[in-house]
Amino acid sequence: MDADLEYGYGALTLGAPVTGDWDGDGVDTPGMYRSGGYWYLVNSHRGGSADWTFGWPLTRSLSLSGDWDGDGADEPALSTMPVRAPTS
Repeated sequence: MDADLEYGYGALTLGAPVTGDWDGDGVDTPGMYRSGGYWYLVNSHRGGSADWTFGWPLTRSLSLSGDWDGDGADEPALSTMPVRAPTS
């Protein structure tokens, strides 16, 4: 299967990709959450430098994105709750 879009986004070591509509324009764009708590988010489908960078220095956390406040734009979040498989 071929990708619809492909571009470089920095060195991809020790990070997790995230997506979200960071600026509320109705288009999901990429981001990267790197170990050590650093986020790199862009508002368009392109390579290069991030539009926003910031840090939340939490370890053992799960990166999430969603419109948590209902304003039409997604925001990054971290969950420190343990994730467990359901039991029957």
